[in-house]
Amino acid sequence: MRNGSQIFKKWSEMVLSCWGFQKNVSRETFLVQENESRIVTWRDDFEVASSAIWCWAKIRRAMRRLRQDVAREGGCGRCDARPLSACHLSFDTTEICVTTVTFSERCGGGLKEIHMAKTTESIKEARSGRQHFSPHDFDTALSGLRGQLDTLEKLFESIIATGEPLRGNAVMRAVLPLLVNLSSSCDSVVTLARIPHYGDAWVAARTAFLTIINICFIAAKGEAAADRAWRHAYQKGYRDLDRTVSINDIRWLLRWEGKGAIDLNQMPELKHAIEEFSTKSGKEKTAWTEEALDEQIAAIDKKFGGELATRLAFGRLVIYRHASEFAHGTLFSWLWQLGFTTPGGEPKLSSDFEDTPRDNALIALVALSVCVQAAIEIVSKVVSNTEFPKQSRQMLVAFISAIKKSLD
Repeated sequence: MRNGSQIFKKWSEMVLSCWGFQKNVSRETFLVQENESRIVTWRDDFEVASSAIWCWAKIRRAMRRLRQDVAREGGCGRCDARPLSACHLSFDTTEICVTTVTFSERCGGGLKEIHMAKTTESIKEARSGRQHFSPHDFDTALSGLRGQLDTLEKLFESIIATGEPLRGNAVMRAVLPLLVNLSSSCDSVVTLARIPHYGDAWVAARTAFLTIINICFIAAKGEAAADRAWRHAYQKGYRDLDRTVSINDIRWLLRWEGKGAIDLNQMPELKHAIEEFSTKSGKEKTAWTEEALDEQIAAIDKKFGGELATRLAFGRLVIYRHASEFAHGTLFSWLWQLGFTTPGGEPKLSSDFEDTPRDNALIALVALSVCVQAAIEIVSKVVSNTEFPKQSRQMLVAFISAIKKSLD
């Protein structure tokens, strides 16, 4: 745990192996060779696409029925008190026939060979060498995040108890509200992942990750960044009182018409903040800081060192890209979640429709736990607290060791 770069290297290798890539082989190598033809062929072949969608829908219906049965029994998990994430649905593999698609090129063309796995034996052969995380591993990941979140909340309570925000600490006045948001977002991740609604959990994880970046960046840049965050909130609140959407001949207006008109000439600070967050053409600058995401992590690295910044960079790699796809509702998010964008990763068993999304979600939970731990350390540095960073580090070591042990 003393070397952040080693943590990142080891976990990067784990992530790549979960994606189906071998060590020392770049992701780009596989993407250039196969993925374009895989996605295009899957898109153009109605039989393959409809088979996969039908299987996914069937499994989702079964999972919903399971949750309804649990709810009728008055429980929140299995009959043995384990959470729903520990449940593993099983299906007759001869009933659900999942297509395995391979590609070959002949005579300069793009011929595809479709092999239907029609029996249990052939499906098992197709899946040879593939291994998923277990439901127990997933529960371990959930518990790891929950443990970091509990420590974060204790840190928050200790800061409030000491009256730190009341002693002129501009950084903490900006950070404390964000800690509340971070706690809420992480709670949402845990709740949605347990249901399991993995796609929505990814979106909540993105929100939590960006909140962590804002917290750490403000702590790194100090009072100047904290004041800018407040000015951004100040002017955005004013702009929010009068909003219009105009598309072709469609126009929607949402405007506050309460008592007490706001005169900008009588409020120079607000007027200055509006000017600060406006372009030369008068349009609103929506981002609160000029620095892009990677630049913010670089600033955190410069202030607090590579070990903590490396953990945040891990979250940047694992969470941000795919969570953004879920947030934007793209087709890629669905294809990626089920393994169709990974060479050899397409579902071969009906259980893969449950296992593969869970595998991906587990990696996101690990990355988010690492990032929350980094936030605990950085906030603790600002308030000179040594108790909670030690607790969170110990939990992180135990958590990562438990996950790695299951892979051995």
